[in-house]
Parts: sequence; structure tokens; C-alpha cells
Amino acid sequence: MTWVYPADQAAATTRHGLAVASFWVAAVFLVGGASTLITSAVLGGGPAPLLGLASFALLVGLLVVVRVWRRFPLWFGVAIIATGGAVVGILAVGLESSADSPWFPAVAALIGMIALGGNADRWTGTAGVIVGYLVGQAALSVFAPSHPVEVAPALIALIVAVYYAFLNETRRRGRAAADRLDAAARADLVASQRRAFELRSRALVHDTVLSDLVALGMTPPGPLSDAVRASITESLAAVRGPDDAESYMSRPSRALDSVLERERLSGLIIEVTGDTSVLDTLAPATRAALLQAIDQALVNVRKHAGVESAELSVIASGASVVATVVDEGVGFVEADIAADRFGFRESIRGALESVGGAARILSSPGAGTSVLLTAPLTPEADE
Repeated sequence: MTWVYPADQAAATTRHGLAVASFWVAAVFLVGGASTLITSAVLGGGPAPLLGLASFALLVGLLVVVRVWRRFPLWFGVAIIATGGAVVGILAVGLESSADSPWFPAVAALIGMIALGGNADRWTGTAGVIVGYLVGQAALSVFAPSHPVEVAPALIALIVAVYYAFLNETRRRGRAAADRLDAAARADLVASQRRAFELRSRALVHDTVLSDLVALGMTPPGPLSDAVRASITESLAAVRGPDDAESYMSRPSRALDSVLERERLSGLIIEVTGDTSVLDTLAPATRAALLQAIDQALVNVRKHAGVESAELSVIASGASVVATVVDEGVGFVEADIAADRFGFRESIRGALESVGGAARILSSPGAGTSVLLTAPLTPEADE
């Protein structure tokens, strides 16, 4: 599955950003409400309303507490909102005692309660916003009944609550979609592994059992040579199970000499040029894959080229080992290879691509065939 920012984390992060933004907006309004009280008192020639200023300071303190303490139980959030309502009630008493008190401090207190509720409710946010506003409005209505109910704080509370609800729904749908994507990814992985196992099994049987049976049928009566015996033993171990197959792929005895002797016993004349010792510089799995590809290329010459000889060249080229199998046989067109023939697609190309190598075939009818096999030199090979 593609790597994208998870939907549930996106919703949670957005909600956190909204909570932080509401905290600072509320802090600005609360400071503005306190400044309005001071300005009103100064212009009216009266003393500073200490009770109102203390109420705003307490609301700011409650906001700081819920922002700093990021994890707390539900009862603590309820207690914070209730305390905020009590503080708004204290502020309302001060506003009610002054006939000419401005309306803005009451609006600021309600916005502070909206932010306090949203920050205290770290589970949904929606309930906290609504409860915070309602508690604050109830406190103002009870202790300052002469002050009119303001529409702006109610709209703010409604909008913020709807936005919180939208984020929660987005998170829920995001989780559902993520679960479906995970299930699809697991199914795709299982299918891919099953397909890889199927291809590996086909190639393994094609490269081991069938080739050994052909070599055994071409062997003259009498005791088996050590090379043929070792080849058959290793083939049986490879098809016995995954662990044995891994041992087979990395076993040093599966060397080039064993491959060449088996094909020669089957009647193929092989001329070897270059430096075969460079195979020892490859990592075990890479060397096994290249030997498997060489073996299958020689099998193809013997079975399909219509000639009795082939040339094998092995050289080191930069960061790779290159093996070339050349014959002067009938040649063919690669696109015409039947779908049920796995030799080149799986035993040669598939084996090398599994270790980061590559295979290329150059052939045309009547012009022979050249198979270029490339295997990378890896740091593992130096160990």
C-alpha cells in the first residue's frame, strides 16, 4: 500500500491544531475583556474592578492547565469546566453590580468557556465545546440576568462543535478505509508470495529433477560418477523443503565443474573460456543463481539448438560477473517461446533478477543463440 499520512493521524493532528488555535484566540479575548474592564473603570473615574480582573486571570489559568496537562481523566475535564462556570459566575456578579458595565467582557468570558470546554474534552471536542458554552451562558444568565444573551458566542460554539464532529467522522471513515487498505495489502502480499513460491517450485523441478533424470538416462550403465551423484543428492534436498532449498542454493559443491560434467555426460561438448575463478568472488546466493542460469542455458542448447557443442565464457566486468553461452544452432524468436516453457523466463531470467542480475538473449532463426548472463558483485561476496 502506498505511504501516505494516515487519515486518523491527520484528523487528530488537525483537532490538536484547532484546540491550540482556540486556546490563543480565547486568551486574546480574555485579555481584551480584562482590558475593557480597566478602560471602562478609568474612563468612569472609578477603581479597577479587581473581582472581574481576577476572574479573567483564573479563566486564563484554567486554559493553561488543560493545555499543559495533556492527559487527564474525564472527571478532571468535567471539574475544569465546572470551575470555569463558577469563575464566570463570579465575573457576572461584578458585571451585574455595575449598571454601566460594557457587554464585551461577558462575550469574552463565553468565548473563553468555549475554548476551555474544547481543550478539556480531549476525546471528541464536540461535547466539551457545547458544555463549556452552556455552562458559561447559564452562569451569566443566573448571576447577571440584566445582560442580554449574545448571539456571537453561540454561533462560535456551534461552528466549532460542528467542525470537531466533522473531524471525528473523518477519523472514523479514515480508520475504516485504512483497515480495508491493510486487508487488501495483506491479500496482495499473500498472493504475491504464493505466486513466487509457485514459480520457484516450477523452476526448481525444471532445473533439478528433470535435468537430473535426463542426465541419468544418458549415463552409461554402471556406478554413478561423484559429480552426478552429488547433483542428484542436492536436487533431492532442494525439492524436499524450503530450508533444504536454501542450503542447495548456497552449497559450494554446486560448482561449475559439476554443472559442466553433467551436461557433458548428456552428450554436449562444452568449450570453456575466460576466468571461471571469478565465480568465487560472488556471494553464495548470487553464485548459485548464476550457476543455475548457466546450467539451464546449456540444457537449452542440448535440447533445442540442434547442435552438440556450445561455448561458455566467464569474465569479470566492472562490478559484475558476465557469463555468455553461445551456440551455432537453429536459433529462435524469443516471443515465440511457448507459455508452458519455463527455462528462460524462470530458470534463467527469474533466477538472476532475484539477486539483482539480468539475462539477455540474442537469437534469430538459423543464426544461433547467445545468452548473456550478468550477476552483481556485492559486499556480501567479500565476507
